[in-house]
Formats: sequence, structure tokens, C-alpha cells
Amino acid sequence: MFTEFEETRKSIYEHISERAALYTLTGMENYCPEDRRVLDKCVEDVNDTGIYICILGYKYGSEALPTNTHKEKYSFTHWEYITAKKKKEAGKRIERLIYIKETPGMKDDDERLTALKQSIKAPQDIMCRIFDDEDKLPELILKDMDNYVSRVTATTKSDELIVTCNRSVPNLLFESNFTNDPVQFYLVHCHDRDMPHYFIKRKKLDFELHEKSTLLLDLHTDRIIEETEDFTVLDDLLKASIYGKLPAGHGFANAKAVSIPGLLRMLEKMNMHYLVITWRIQSIYWKNDTFLSHIRSFYENYKSYNEQFRTERKIIFFGIAKYVDKSKITEEEFDNRVKAISYGYHLPKLTKISVGEIKDWLAETYIESNPDDADKLISTSIPDAARTEFYYSELEGALKKMIDEFNNQNI
Repeated sequence: MFTEFEETRKSIYEHISERAALYTLTGMENYCPEDRRVLDKCVEDVNDTGIYICILGYKYGSEALPTNTHKEKYSFTHWEYITAKKKKEAGKRIERLIYIKETPGMKDDDERLTALKQSIKAPQDIMCRIFDDEDKLPELILKDMDNYVSRVTATTKSDELIVTCNRSVPNLLFESNFTNDPVQFYLVHCHDRDMPHYFIKRKKLDFELHEKSTLLLDLHTDRIIEETEDFTVLDDLLKASIYGKLPAGHGFANAKAVSIPGLLRMLEKMNMHYLVITWRIQSIYWKNDTFLSHIRSFYENYKSYNEQFRTERKIIFFGIAKYVDKSKITEEEFDNRVKAISYGYHLPKLTKISVGEIKDWLAETYIESNPDDADKLISTSIPDAARTEFYYSELEGALKKMIDEFNNQNI
């Protein structure tokens, strides 16, 4: 059915892409050459998805070559539907959204398609939509997806909730220092095991909750920056890193062309509100103070654009100053060097997470509001729960386990 609805599929992709923060699309349009059968890839994708969309018209579609596990002569679409049905019957979570086109006078080109439709429309087997206007289908599908997500989130918790555990003070101070400037800079001070990228993800989620679509780029720069006194090297590396992470349609001819004005134009073109860019200022880079000078030059150069632009779009640079164990300097020396960095607003150093803060998180996320039951949940989920505080890296698995247990109880 791929060719029958090719143009409609393009429109569906465009509509669903408006919810890029919620949905990741998978379809034959995205397939790349792989050394395996296409049918195996199709079946794998259906098994990996949470929402399966099936559109049936009057063409049965291309027949898949039989395999050892899929021997019947069915089309790719037919096999995908069978896979989704088996997954549902096995008690695994999947939402099947089925849309069948009915136009007077039209007939199916294959009796297997007619049988498939009849089985779907059988009383109480599965709810599906009948449609005749393809132009309205993309909006209808997006609405059905949003309704399903609303139902599910009312009774389940996303793994992304772990990013909201602690970090309350830095979060509040970020909010109080957030301005209308189109280019802003914040320094996150932490230990590597504090997993500061969760704080950045929390900000991305906060923005999106306020209907501010956000693109997050996590950059990795080369260690050559510590061995040169030429600021342009750092600037070129950052531009190259940004260029390599940008989504399709960004509009830049090459990495050298990346600029603040160009990024703001890109946001407007893509109807995005915020571009969040993070790069790591790790202690292993600091053999001398030249790097501090580079950071200062970068900050002074890029903040100068605030005098040129007035726009609701924002580019937010997070510099993540992380102390890494076994560095050439002590953590105390690192902390003192961080204080000397000229880079916008310095957020307070991220601290370890206490058991009390975990209990607050369980209550705020409605996972467990009863303090006694929260104590039991913590003691069974966290190794060495008798300790009073933990690095985030020590808690990540435990927090996910608590969310999984809550979801399992509500399936």
C-alpha cells in the first residue's frame, strides 16, 4: 500500500513531525541499505513501536519474500498488521490505529486484502476508522495519536521523569535569570557523576511544556583546544560540532557558514522556538589557563549578537564544567578555576541527591505519595539505601526501576 498512499504519507509525516518532541517516525521512507531481508526489518520496527498506523486502500501491495519464520505469501503491510496483532495478544503495549478507505464503486485488487479488511472490521475485534477524503487523513491520524498519548500518560509515567529528580535550586535560579536576549549563556558546575545532561533535558522538557518547541544539540569538541592559543580553533570546532548535529533542512552550505544569524533564521524556518546547545568543559582539558581565555573570547564574541537582534527565538548555550576523577588537578582546584570562567550566568554547583529529595520526587510525580510506602520502595530499589545521599549516576537505574514498577501496576 506504500505506492497507493505515497503523497498522503508525505503529508502524514509532515503533520507528525510537528510533534517531534513526542513522536519518532519509522517507515519505509527512512530505510537504508542493510544486509538482511526487508520483511525482517518491517517486523522488527512494528515490535519496537508503541503506536502502529495501518492505512488500507484498494491495492494489496508488494508481496514479501517468504522467510523461515514468515512462510505465508502476504504483503509487507499484511505482515506488519499480523505482527502488531500478535504483540497486542501477547499483552505487550501497542496502540493499533487502523484507517480503511471506502469509495463507492472501488474494489480490492486481491482477495487477501478483502479478507484482511473483513477480519479487522469484525464485531469487537478492533476499532478502526473508515475514510474517503485523503486530505483530511493526516490531521485525523495526528489527533488520534495525541488522544492515545493523553490517555496513556494519565496512567503511566515516562522514563524522562527521572530528569526532574532534585536540581530544584539550579532550576529556580535559571528561571529567575532567564532573559529576553536571543543569545544566552549558562554555566553548569558539577562532578562528572552528577550526570548534568539530565538538568539540560529537564530544561528542554520545561520549555516544551510551555509550548516552546526546542532543539537540543549535545556537542563534543576535540582536545586540541587545550594546546593552541588561537581562539578561532575553538570557534571552528564548535561550528563544526553544531553543523554535524543539525537536522535536515538547516540551510547551511558547510560548517564555516554556521552563525548566530543563520541559526536564528533556521529556527524561524522550522517554526522552532529554542535552540539549546551544550558543550563540555571538562577538567582533563585544563593543562593551563589558555582554555579559560578561549571560553572568554567565545562568550564575548557570541553575546555581542544580542545588540543586533530582537526576536522571540532563543539560542541557549550551556557550558558544562565537569570534574572528572583521576584528573591532573584536584576537585578543589577545579572548583576555583570554574569560578574564574567568564561565561554568562553561573548556576550553583550541582549537589548529590538526598533520600529526602527522592521521597519528594516520588510524591511530586505521583509515583508514591505515602512516606512509609516511599521508604519501602526506596529500600527495595536503591542499593545501600542506608546512605543519606547519592551521585545521580548511582540513582539512574533505581529511578527507572521505580517508574517501571509503577507502570507495571497500571497496565
